Amino acid sequence: MAAIADTTQDAEYRAKARAWLAENAAEYTKPLEDYEENDLTRLTKEFIQKKHAAGYSAIALPKDVGGAGGTLREAQIFAQEEAKYIIPTHTGMSIGFSMAMAVISKHGTPEQFRKFGTLTHSGQAAWCQLFSEPAAGSDLAGVRTRGVKRGDDWLFNGQKVWSSWAHHADYGILLARSDGSVPKHKGL
Repeated sequence: MAAIADTTQDAEYRAKARAWLAENAAEYTKPLEDYEENDLTRLTKEFIQKKHAAGYSAIALPKDVGGAGGTLREAQIFAQEEAKYIIPTHTGMSIGFSMAMAVISKHGTPEQFRKFGTLTHSGQAAWCQLFSEPAAGSDLAGVRTRGVKRGDDWLFNGQKVWSSWAHHADYGILLARSDGSVPKHKGL
């Protein structure tokens, strides 16, 4: 696949992104596996906070959800330039950016997306997954944790076995069975 050629505007954006990264990302030289967990968590949050302040976090998302209000092309350019560095990457931040925000944007309220989007995209909140169970393991269709809607709230009853990085998380994304009368892959 051929690379997209930069327009003049793209080239200007790329130059600014390169300059910002040279100033803010060059200090990270250790492979990720060489960091202690607490240090990696702290450095990842700090770096995302710097990116957010400079307009480089969630570039193509609207500002009211913690994004930069930019374009998909700008996000692509920044990602290409950022990939040249060893950026501290804590899994809980990735879970928030990709999984939690996708679910909240689709199934949550606009207010929830604004609140959690802003917290996540600004580097203030880390997430974990609450999926695995004793009888299900990684077979999510075997989830037994039940979720029952009670007015505006949910009551959950069940057990999760483990969750990587949960001790560093501010929020969790939970998978539960809300309808036990349908086949295993439904009702989650």
